[in-house]
Amino acid sequence: MSSGENTSYKEDDAAIRRQAADWIVKSDLGFTSEDEETFSNWLSEDPRHNEAYERRLLIWEQFDQLKERSSETAESSDEGVSSIPMPKNRWLRPGALTALAASLVLGLFVWQSWNPLEKEGSLLLSQYEVAPYYERHALEDGSVVELNEGAQASVDYTAKERLITLLSGEAHFTVAKDASRPFVVVAGETRIKALGTAFNVQLGAKSVEVVVTEGRVWLDPLADDQGLAPDETAPSSPYELSAGQRSYISASVSSAPQQIETVSEEEMAERLNWKSPTIEFIDSPLSEVVSELNRYNDIQIVIANAETAKHSITATISPKNLDRFRELVEGALDIQVDTSSPNEMVLREREE
Repeated sequence: MSSGENTSYKEDDAAIRRQAADWIVKSDLGFTSEDEETFSNWLSEDPRHNEAYERRLLIWEQFDQLKERSSETAESSDEGVSSIPMPKNRWLRPGALTALAASLVLGLFVWQSWNPLEKEGSLLLSQYEVAPYYERHALEDGSVVELNEGAQASVDYTAKERLITLLSGEAHFTVAKDASRPFVVVAGETRIKALGTAFNVQLGAKSVEVVVTEGRVWLDPLADDQGLAPDETAPSSPYELSAGQRSYISASVSSAPQQIETVSEEEMAERLNWKSPTIEFIDSPLSEVVSELNRYNDIQIVIANAETAKHSITATISPKNLDRFRELVEGALDIQVDTSSPNEMVLREREE
């Protein structure tokens, strides 16, 4: 979704990819005769459906292969390497299995786990080629990576370093402190080392933009200066960037020295508004709304029964504002909201 724009719920490419992932999961669980007919009709509706399904099927097969390799690796992991280098699966959070079971019963299943694909020993964050929409990934150390639409990143955690490689697009990093394992982001030829930090990185064709929202980072542009041609200038020296500052690092070796700008609070909010989009739902099933909001939050919304899932919503919602969503469903839909669990928000019909 583009920055600063509302997103209407309609059949676009991202929605098709999500539907294809749903069909893969249903197929894995076992089709009913009704499912087979519905699936066949879905494939014939649009040529993009079959293409998206084939792509997701390939990812699913790679997922099975990776699970086998991961089991073998866990049994014979070398000393000094983290035994769990991948991000946490959202489904494994406390209470999330209940949410998954409810989603399966109601047919609300959306595949939002960590990506099964490997890249040179690392794990890719988005399950797609690039993120088709905003994605939030909680890593095993408590750090959080938020991917903007079009972004992709790989994760390589060892006992000595937490390495994230931004392969495309834009991402925001909120880093958990661990002095024994530096948190490093590589974007192009630039290494960004977190110093107790939250920061945003955008990888462009000609430059890398780094914006620090909290704490400090250490920038090392074009760290390897060996093999320069006679007419090339040595790269600029490493330097520090603090909260409220932005720097552009050219992808060219012959780039000018470091560029540091001060970013106002208003500019910062505008620059990062992709992290808090506004989504417009028009007569959308509650199940669809819940699946979308769950992508943005640690607290997962659970629909307790099929009767509650029948409601529909027409509203413009900020997906991270769960308090506003609660007010909406309690007031407009007369639904009872249970927040007794710190990890879940359970929706059910109000008892009379």
